[in-house]
Amino acid sequence: AEPAQAQSAGYKILEAEAEPVIPEQDQDTTVRVPVRQLNQLNDLFGELTIDRNGLDLHLKRLRSLARTLHDRIQTLDQVNSKLRTGYDRVAISEFGTSALTNGNSTPANGSSLAIRKSGFDALELDQYNELHLLSQQVMETIVQLQEVSEDIDLSLDDTDQSARNLSKTSKQLQTGLTQLRMRPLSDVVDRFPRAIREWSLQYDKRVQFNVVGSNTLIDRNILEALNDPLMHLLRNAFDHGIEAPPLRENRGKSAEGLIEIRAAHQGNRTVITIRDDGEGIPIDKIRLRAEQMGLDPILLDAARDEELLSLIFEPGFSTSSQVTALSGRGVGMDVVRNNLKQIRGEISVNTQVGVGTTFTLSVPFTLSTVRVLLVECQGMLLAFPTDIVSELFLLKPDQIIATAGSEVVSWQDKMVQLVRLQKWLQFNCPRSPHGFE
Repeated sequence: AEPAQAQSAGYKILEAEAEPVIPEQDQDTTVRVPVRQLNQLNDLFGELTIDRNGLDLHLKRLRSLARTLHDRIQTLDQVNSKLRTGYDRVAISEFGTSALTNGNSTPANGSSLAIRKSGFDALELDQYNELHLLSQQVMETIVQLQEVSEDIDLSLDDTDQSARNLSKTSKQLQTGLTQLRMRPLSDVVDRFPRAIREWSLQYDKRVQFNVVGSNTLIDRNILEALNDPLMHLLRNAFDHGIEAPPLRENRGKSAEGLIEIRAAHQGNRTVITIRDDGEGIPIDKIRLRAEQMGLDPILLDAARDEELLSLIFEPGFSTSSQVTALSGRGVGMDVVRNNLKQIRGEISVNTQVGVGTTFTLSVPFTLSTVRVLLVECQGMLLAFPTDIVSELFLLKPDQIIATAGSEVVSWQDKMVQLVRLQKWLQFNCPRSPHGFE
């Protein structure tokens, strides 16, 4: 009875279906997806990125054409205005000549003609012949073109907004796809503490192992490639770096050594450092070992410490005096460097005798996409990975120093050779300027 009374009073009761309540546990349910499908999604996203960049380029060209059209319409309007002014002058001149002729033929009415001439009005006496009508049509067409140009500008504004929304959505999609391929560093380093404990018992060394940034997300493929290099560096830090407890106490150190792994994102790179507070890498041993391998002693004496340290990454180079079950088994740092090169990674070392050694690994944030710097040379587009770009600056002509057969510039207090791409690269395909703004 109540619903009927409500309807009669002008109210209508609607029965709405309740939305299904998603259980809390279903929201955290995980799904296993083959890596092949993720790679296919990444490939499709790459095509989407290419099309999006192409759309941005086309919009820039359309915007430039719209500005050109607006300028041409203004020019046409000015020309038509000059044409109308010239036509009015000719028409007034012809009318005045005709009026004078008629006045000479009727001298009796000379006084009335003089009165009409003194009150001459060009607008009243304008003759709308065919030329004037054509000029009027041109003026109306110009107005219509101006309206079309304004409509084009409005449409381009709307298209630009849609393109920005598309770019924002594609970036969010890229972030989501990238996170799907990411795994925390803890997947690899969580098994290191157990290895440290076993080595400590076996070799009678007390070592404290710390990890900072274990939740740092790394691409799954990169993380798998980092497994062996990190383990090898950990072995070297424990075996070659950390001294025996009595030796550490004699040097004024704590009996317990320290090995620390840090990971963090820096720009579009992931930087991982492995540091120990051991005895460091003796530069003299590196120089002696290099001489034994046949390198020029004069060049070794003139080499900087950074250049000598880079020798430890050469095949077969080792300063270890004995072979143990832990390290020094013929597997050198060259394997670490080669594994990192496969994932576009880099490694560097910094050491101080008696203080410790730090290895720094730099790997890309992801392998699915590469950020590049586009450079146009003779109508050809070249892409340089941003990983190899140190700095961008505007080079002025007076900063170029001509030398014998080359050109150099001063950069960070160093003389760097200037390379002109058109002299070093030869293009054998059709070229057309792209006109980037």
